[in-house]
Amino acid sequence: MKRITLLFLILLAVNFSFAQKSNVTQASSQLGMGKLDVAKQAIDEDLAANDEKTVSWYKAWFVRGQVYQAISESLLPMYKALDADAVSKAYDAYMKALSFCGTEKKPEKAQAEVYEKLFNPEKPLDPSMKTALINKGATEFGEKKYANAVASFEQAMELNNMVGATNVIDSAVIYYTALACDNAGNEADETAKKAFYDKALTLYSKAIEIKYEAEKAYVFKAGILEKLGDKKATLDCINQGLASYPSSGLIIGSMINYYINNNELDKALTSVSDAIAKGNDDPSYLYTKGALLDKKAEGFANRAKELNEIVKESKKELFRERNNPAKLKEVQARYDKEVAEYNTSDKQSEAVYSEAIAMYDQTLAKKADYFDAAYNKGAIFYNHAVKHELAANGISPTDDQDGSKFKTSMDKANEYFKKSLDAFLAADKIKPKDEYTLKNLKNIYYKLKMTDKYNEMKQLIDNL
Repeated sequence: MKRITLLFLILLAVNFSFAQKSNVTQASSQLGMGKLDVAKQAIDEDLAANDEKTVSWYKAWFVRGQVYQAISESLLPMYKALDADAVSKAYDAYMKALSFCGTEKKPEKAQAEVYEKLFNPEKPLDPSMKTALINKGATEFGEKKYANAVASFEQAMELNNMVGATNVIDSAVIYYTALACDNAGNEADETAKKAFYDKALTLYSKAIEIKYEAEKAYVFKAGILEKLGDKKATLDCINQGLASYPSSGLIIGSMINYYINNNELDKALTSVSDAIAKGNDDPSYLYTKGALLDKKAEGFANRAKELNEIVKESKKELFRERNNPAKLKEVQARYDKEVAEYNTSDKQSEAVYSEAIAMYDQTLAKKADYFDAAYNKGAIFYNHAVKHELAANGISPTDDQDGSKFKTSMDKANEYFKKSLDAFLAADKIKPKDEYTLKNLKNIYYKLKMTDKYNEMKQLIDNL
């Protein structure tokens, strides 16, 4: 009796084991019929039972991988919603399956079966775990989950080595992993930032090597080097890019931005002028040259303002020392030198401002709705007008008994206010109700004594 009982228990155990394996078969069968909910339930329950023979069987994990991969790839919302993290669970299941292949009677066959689902280089267009991971990474990238995208893309690329497809080059994945690392680094703490940036630099270099989006890769690589504070490496990278792609607007633009960021205006001007000379007459280049000239002219104008104040003080000193011939001669010589320097700076600012206006005009000729070009042009004319207005108000009555000097300066000021008005009206047409444009228009109407228009602008500003 005891012997029979023991045999009965053994039979129960065998039957239970087969029952568990039949669940795996059922999950596989339901998967084949497209019933993903039933297949998921069967394989989940099977492995949840934690039966020793099933959880260490490669086939159970392999089927789980297939089921969850199918869920991730399904076009039906009812199946897609079964698990939001289906791709990761499929990947983990396949990895688990691989870990148990060695215990099979034919380990090579089992391993080959798993590899076929991970990635088959002979059939790269077939659905695979690699494709699922790339799609997952692309979705994460689009959702700005950059660190997650990096992990997904790296898993996808690692499958090449795993299945022995080391000659497969994932050009696009390499480039987009670099972009994901770049963006992830921007958001990370200092420790993680360096790791992401280093990885991005390596991948951008690889993209350059395989000539995939190489122009952009040079620009983004230089951007990381600049963020890391390595100016020499940044410039070297940009120059290497230009050596390979001498007419690349992207790389030329990168060089221009580098010089602007480092306040090397003359070098930036040279770069943008060279770009335009090579045919890069896109409005952005024309505007950039105008803006650089504008900034350079502003430097001369600020120096002229400083010298003007110095000249005023020297003029007062000349008056004080009028009865001291020895001292007067010294002050006069200094005064004459300061006036000459002022005139030089003033003329330089006028000349360079004229060049800037010409570039803004070229920009607007190419792109009539380029707001910044119209606005900056108005600002130059406005500042010219204020300069002449201040000069007029600074004229002493004793030096202008008939008022002709005052009138000449004010006429010049009003001439520039009118030019400024035209430019700001054009800017307002491009971008209506811009607060700064409206305020400038209000001030100009006040200067030109256009009361109705002044009140109209004031009302518009009050209603913003």
